[in-house]
Parts: sequence; structure tokens; C-alpha cells
Amino acid sequence: MAIDHEEIKALIPHRYPMLLVDRIDHIEPGVKIIALKRVLSSDSCFTQPRSNRQNRLAYPNSLMIESMGQASAVLYSLSLKSRSQEASGIVLLGSITGFKFHHDVFPGDKMEHRVKISSLLSSAAVCEGSTWVGETLVAEAKRMLVLNRPSGELKKVS
Repeated sequence: MAIDHEEIKALIPHRYPMLLVDRIDHIEPGVKIIALKRVLSSDSCFTQPRSNRQNRLAYPNSLMIESMGQASAVLYSLSLKSRSQEASGIVLLGSITGFKFHHDVFPGDKMEHRVKISSLLSSAAVCEGSTWVGETLVAEAKRMLVLNRPSGELKKVS
């Protein structure tokens, strides 16, 4: 089953410029997902000077983590739906451990996030994942915690 950009927006609250999953190529709710993000030179992260990065042309590592987290959130949301449950609030990445970067990603690359659920609960999921560009492993996460939190529990920062 493939999912397009509009269907992704129906599942997670992210919008431009922070919606970092373009398409879902494969999903097995409760099991795994393959999500794609094409890195473009027009992405907003490349419009600001970044003198603090060793390679200013590389996609920021923080956005690579966020993109994999969003893929996990889509998997979790669809896993709940497959159990006839709905996320009762906002689905978000709560924590991540054992994240390793192996290679930089550049404009023109297509990141493929491969995420699997290790444990699925009604209020959270524990996942593990990897990010690939072609046949090259660029990043991996040992454990990601995806949470379902009621909107009222999240405080607005002013």
C-alpha cells in the first residue's frame, strides 16, 4: 500500500517547511514502513547560511532524525487505525536512543526510511529504523519512542 503527500498530512500535524516525508512506498500497519524524503536544494534548510557545519551542503542531521521520526509517527497512526483505534491527540516522537550517522546526505539524494515496530501500545510505540540513500546506509536508530498525547496535555509556549 502506497500513501501520497496529502494522506500523510491527514495523519501527522506537520506542514511545510517541517513536513519531511514526501511519500510512503510500503506499509504494513503494526509491522513496518518504507517512507521517502527527497532532499532538494530548495529545501528551507539550505536558504540560511550555516557556518557552524563542517559541510554546509549536507542535509542537517537534526532534520534526518525528524524525518525518520515522522515516518515512525505515520506507521504508528496507521497501526492504531488497523486496530480500529484512532490517535486521540497529537502523535509525536518522544525520544530516540542509539542514533548513528554514517554518511552525509546531499541535495538530489532520496532518503529511504525503513522503520519497524518493536512494541505497539495504544498510547505509544517503540520502533527501530534505518535511513538509506540507494544501497548506502546513512543513519540508524536502535530505539525510537512514538507517543500519542491528547492536545490538551501539550502546553503552548508564548
